[in-house]
Amino acid sequence: MVLKMTLQQNIISILILFFSIILYSHADDSYRATVIDVHDGDTITIDVNGKQSKVRLSKIDAPELKQDVGVSSQRFLSKLILGKSVWINEENTDIHGRILASIKTSRGLDVGLEQVKKGFAWVYRRYSRDPLFVDAEDSAQARRIGLWSNDKPIPPWEFRNKVNNSIKKE
Repeated sequence: MVLKMTLQQNIISILILFFSIILYSHADDSYRATVIDVHDGDTITIDVNGKQSKVRLSKIDAPELKQDVGVSSQRFLSKLILGKSVWINEENTDIHGRILASIKTSRGLDVGLEQVKKGFAWVYRRYSRDPLFVDAEDSAQARRIGLWSNDKPIPPWEFRNKVNNSIKKE
């Protein structure tokens, strides 16, 4: 009986340790920030205790401001988060030195996912194949909303490529 109790206690201890490790490894490393500028549909500036940083939304690519729906994308993002407190979950840094992050509103809405749902951004499939984002993009496209209201929307990475090539030719 004593041996059986000890074995049960060991199993329980191992399970507690296992779940503690799992929970700790998935701990959310987010922090609060205030959005002080919205540059376009996928880039913002945040303030954390007086320190400003430029942040690029991960998983999405929004139209450039000179593209169709670019200004609408920026306006939607501004209404959603400008001047508000958000949760930043840093994932990486891009080649321009911006923080790549997922961002959530104080109510828990994923800001990038909202951009895609409303047709104001593509899923940046070069870097993400998140099924939630892909499904949201498919739904927006099927409903022909936002950028999908155009017959042949030009993805921003193609638009930037054309602009960069025309500058090189000059």
